[in-house]
Amino acid sequence: MFNLYFRNRLLSTACGSDTIQVMLSIHESSNLIKATYQGLTNCLQMRGGAATIGIQSANGEQSVLVGFNSPVMDDNALYQSMTFQP
Repeated sequence: MFNLYFRNRLLSTACGSDTIQVMLSIHESSNLIKATYQGLTNCLQMRGGAATIGIQSANGEQSVLVGFNSPVMDDNALYQSMTFQP
């Protein structure tokens, strides 16, 4: 498994000094991809209001869209995860 961490990532000045933690986990044997978010606030932009959330194939021919400029993430949950299996 390969883990990629984004710690204390400032998304934009629209949310002031609010930061987010994200961990992407890629499981080599199953191709499972898991995105785990922590530290979401009530700022709409941080919860997806100014983002595209989903996954896309390398050639762009296939994709799964979770949200586009829409606050789909919950600011009341300590951790949130999305799992994709291409």
